[in-house]
Amino acid sequence: MGRGLTRLKAGVHMVNAVLTAELFLPGVTSLKERRRRLKSLLERLRLRFNVAAVEIDGQNTWQRATLAIAAVAGEVAHIHRVFQDVVDFIDGYREMMLSDYRVDLYGVYLGSEKELDAGKTTGGSLTLVTGGVRSGKSLFAESLVKPAPSVVFLATALPTDEEMAARIAQHRARRPASWETVEEPLDLGGAAKEITSEAVLLVDCLGVWVANLLAGDSTEAEIYERVNGFLRAVSERQGRTVAVTNEAGMGIVPPYPLGRLYRDILGRVNQQVAEAADAVYLLVCGIPVRIKP
Repeated sequence: MGRGLTRLKAGVHMVNAVLTAELFLPGVTSLKERRRRLKSLLERLRLRFNVAAVEIDGQNTWQRATLAIAAVAGEVAHIHRVFQDVVDFIDGYREMMLSDYRVDLYGVYLGSEKELDAGKTTGGSLTLVTGGVRSGKSLFAESLVKPAPSVVFLATALPTDEEMAARIAQHRARRPASWETVEEPLDLGGAAKEITSEAVLLVDCLGVWVANLLAGDSTEAEIYERVNGFLRAVSERQGRTVAVTNEAGMGIVPPYPLGRLYRDILGRVNQQVAEAADAVYLLVCGIPVRIKP
């Protein structure tokens, strides 16, 4: 399917990929109708396949459209399956026809097979994934652990309001049914100790965890000690751990004291965890950049 969907040879790769689809919209006679059809299709693609989907290169005719559909940080075979399903879905969509499409791949080198295998089996292996809001952190972290036969998802978020409950539900819906979910908003170290070493542990996320500790009246010193406890628990595991965090200090300065305190503490927490981690990835616009080692 498309261009470049062959197994990459040098080392182990994950890829970011973009499917560009040319569409024909038969019977459209108004801009309003064109917008309605495209909006409906884009929403279905995002929900069904967990991809980013937008219209690009606006056409001069109501009956033509070009879509860009992006999948982030997946193995080539996985990207192939996702995009084949996307193409089949569009091709069978009753309100438009697929005229043509192409696929562009952007490789992300993650090391040799030997290096990755060692990282998966060495006791206390820790990978940190960081980035800004909606940068693709969680999706990338999930892609790192999906090949593992056993995954435990350690969730730190609490459904404190309707918006947060919806976010939690969205994340839960996209996780494989085989993954075990453990919810622990405060004692990450204690929770990590209880996870079997045969499982890969995915923690999402440290930013919410720090916010929970602050809301629970933990002092700054107590938070750093909790981080040390979490790192000790991870180092004592024989299984791999992947932790997601937030880069909160790259935007505007918070206008209130608690926000500034949270930003400062999380920045120092991230430094603690990054120093202990075997690998660190920074997500920018959905693209993972390995910054350690």
